[in-house]
Amino acid sequence: MSGANLVKLELNKYYITEAGYVVYIKDYKNITNSYYTIIEHSPGVTRLGRNILENNKNRTYEAHKSLGWAYGEDGEIHGLGDEWRQKLKIVGELPCNFPEKPPEGWQWAGGFPQFRSVEIGENYMPVDYGGNTYDQVLIFINNYSPPSQKVLGGKRFIVELSESPTQMDNSSIAAKVVPPVESVLERVPNLSFDYEFTANPPEYRFPKSEELFINSNGNPQKAEFDFCNNKYYIVKYKDSKQLIKETAPLFKQPNFIKSGNVKPSANLFAYWVTEPIVNTIIFGKRSFRYVVMLSVISGAGYTAYNPQGVKKSIEKCLPKVNIEFKE
Repeated sequence: MSGANLVKLELNKYYITEAGYVVYIKDYKNITNSYYTIIEHSPGVTRLGRNILENNKNRTYEAHKSLGWAYGEDGEIHGLGDEWRQKLKIVGELPCNFPEKPPEGWQWAGGFPQFRSVEIGENYMPVDYGGNTYDQVLIFINNYSPPSQKVLGGKRFIVELSESPTQMDNSSIAAKVVPPVESVLERVPNLSFDYEFTANPPEYRFPKSEELFINSNGNPQKAEFDFCNNKYYIVKYKDSKQLIKETAPLFKQPNFIKSGNVKPSANLFAYWVTEPIVNTIIFGKRSFRYVVMLSVISGAGYTAYNPQGVKKSIEKCLPKVNIEFKE
């Protein structure tokens, strides 16, 4: 046995044991003031090799025959063999919400709920950052597809098929592991402006390495490896020309540019530099009298606003004459 356990049990709470089993300490105040778990959370056997149901048959009081294993307030379990006493010793509270039951067609691995690190080949229920469990099942196929260590240290609820795989075909097994595409297509996400789907209808499959997909939060994400657990909508960046075409101009195009011989271009340099120059020249050639008139009005306006500046400019333009008188 290890050192002293620092856990102090409370009633009506979920706990986790050293081997990863989930136990619920129920308040049986009408029966006993001790700490008992429920039968559904009571794996293991006694020193005599009896499981919980066999053990309850030998209990003296009829009411006690509906109880699970008994615990001390410190989380130590009593009456079991050394191996199961160690496995079922409570080490802390369950760090997430407990799903009351596995998804349809699945059962707790080994018949009892376990929350622990997943081993290759095992099925598990995914958990989000908020500690909420999804009603679906994934499989840990290889070392490239482990549950995220950033969420609860990679620990998950372990499940197994409730019926023998030999009685099911591959398609029915796959349907239980991954939700059918048809049910998810009803919730096609709205993409941000920079992205588009790779096909119509949208592709919903396992992302390949470097592909973009819409994650569970609805945001585009690049796959760092080939996925084999979850299917997602596959997307891509929009073509740059398409983006320019769909982007509204910062300012409305002037009417005289639209009516000129040069067609407006989506190219920003052409829009702001080349086209204004060319169209201005075209406008000047067609309406020279207006250019002259605008020049005269501009000159008159500047003279009225700054007469001294105009006078100095004129004086600089006049030739200087020096007259000397000789006696």
